[in-house]
Amino acid sequence: MSELKKAKYLGGIGASGIMIIMVLAAIIDYLIPGAVFSEEALAGLGVIGIVSFIFLFLAVKKIGKISGKKEIFREFLLAIGSLGLLIPIGGVGFLVGGLCIIIAEHERMDWIMKLICDLPIFAGLATFLLSCYFFFRVCQRLTETTRKKLFLWASIIIFLTPFSFIPYIYILSTKQISYPYPYLLGFFGFLLLTIAFFTLPENLPQKSSTEKKEV
Repeated sequence: MSELKKAKYLGGIGASGIMIIMVLAAIIDYLIPGAVFSEEALAGLGVIGIVSFIFLFLAVKKIGKISGKKEIFREFLLAIGSLGLLIPIGGVGFLVGGLCIIIAEHERMDWIMKLICDLPIFAGLATFLLSCYFFFRVCQRLTETTRKKLFLWASIIIFLTPFSFIPYIYILSTKQISYPYPYLLGFFGFLLLTIAFFTLPENLPQKSSTEKKEV
């Protein structure tokens, strides 16, 4: 089996795993609004996520090695590193949230305290957006390398996903109602990514004579 064919299946399986996470998260949120952020849900979805990203990591590494474009691999590491920052930010968020609940029970919170309580949420969104930006860059490189525009379309949808979480957070903080749309948006993004990987050719397209002269 060629290296590109291995990358094809590794990437397709990895993207499918993230797609499954989005479906499960949407179902959980539909049944119990906000329950997707519970320890049990995060632990279960986190395991699937780690395995999926390992597959994607291996796929991107192989494509970068075949094409000679090591920047693809470096930018993917930046995307994963940014996403990994959500773990400590989430830990701080739980602590700050607990303190805010205790304070709210004893006295009325002013706007400054409310802003402090919301800081971990905004920090998490900013980090998530940064990770999606690096992932967008990775997909741009993959589009240039493989000539498959599905990678670019997938990355655009994934990049828009963090913005869809802004009304989601507001709704959760005011009303306990279901709002699965961010997960559905992520689902379609990773669905396109899955198709892009599984439809990769056996070999990378060769550069045209015009492109070679430009290089």
